[in-house]
Amino acid sequence: MYCNNCGTFFSEYEVVEKKGELGETLMCCPICGVDDISETETCQMCEKEFTDGEVVEGYCLSCLWNAIDYSIALDYIKSEGYLAEFMIGEWFGGGKLEHSSPELDRHLEETFKRMVADDKLLRKTEFLAACRLFCLPGWPRHEFGIEGQMFAEWYKDYTDKKKTKL
Repeated sequence: MYCNNCGTFFSEYEVVEKKGELGETLMCCPICGVDDISETETCQMCEKEFTDGEVVEGYCLSCLWNAIDYSIALDYIKSEGYLAEFMIGEWFGGGKLEHSSPELDRHLEETFKRMVADDKLLRKTEFLAACRLFCLPGWPRHEFGIEGQMFAEWYKDYTDKKKTKL
């Protein structure tokens, strides 16, 4: 539970019940006593409590951001058909392609892997940051957009499939 008045997180067992003006039972914050409280969700990764809209598909934005490594980014970008858009449009600044061929996709995947190797060899994170921003463009503003929602749904399916394979 979360108090919208004082900003306190607390469990449902800590809620204080008070009688309202009409005799109704009000659920109130144990700290400030105000009845302006909201349900919270727990992130499956960090197990922290968040208010409504800050957890999508069971993950908070921060945990999703940190979960994106090179292989997750490549799997997502490829599975959603964004490889040419990311590599040519985002990374190389060449604009958006209407169509891509299997040969171009193979070349772009190899280029992606070379960029990963360069990042690791040079101990940089520039390419990883670009991958993360492509997958979760709402990160700098700490908000889920439609792209963040799409990535969260994909990531949940991805992790669920990995669990069932074990």
